[in-house]
Amino acid sequence: RPMQSLETLINTPLEGRLIRAREISYRLGVSVPTLYHREKTTDFPKRIRLGANSVAWKGDELQAWLNGLVDKNAS
Repeated sequence: RPMQSLETLINTPLEGRLIRAREISYRLGVSVPTLYHREKTTDFPKRIRLGANSVAWKGDELQAWLNGLVDKNAS
């Protein structure tokens, strides 16, 4: 199956999928190293290892984290 473009993925819900760093950085407008830094220093969700050189984040956890950001900023 060919890899989907980031533009296509951006319109795909996060829930129920594994999300790679490149898509998250694109969605949040931050660099991939910033994601790893946030993972270590904030409540950003932890990645899971898919293989020797491959990691991803659970879409459900990312969506919950994003919802929490919205809630914090709304109050």
